Amino acid sequence: MKKIIILVIMLFCNFVNAQEEFTEAYSSYIVKNQDESQSEWVDLDIVVSFHNENTQNVVMFFPTKTLTFRIVGEVTTGETESKEFYQLFYCFEPTTESKVLMQLFAEALRLIFTDGSYYEYHK
Repeated sequence: MKKIIILVIMLFCNFVNAQEEFTEAYSSYIVKNQDESQSEWVDLDIVVSFHNENTQNVVMFFPTKTLTFRIVGEVTTGETESKEFYQLFYCFEPTTESKVLMQLFAEALRLIFTDGSYYEYHK
């Protein structure tokens, strides 16, 4: 019985540690529209906090506003055809009731909307 309790505690600790807060800074973004057209690159410094204050929140700090998304569901991992590793997860933004798919790469963050358009932020 003691071994089972210790195992449960160890698993819980690993789960909690996997949820630690980390931040990424991005300096530019591009918008890709539903029709596959895209904007010019725009310079914009933002900071994104993942698991903000050790919660399931992703907080985007823009120069003039802050957006808070709640991670819903599981975080999955994958790799693009060009061998770029990513994490993929759905988020919900409560003030606009928007559901967004976030794709986190080593050098970029993509916010994919339900119509297929997306914002892609780069370091």
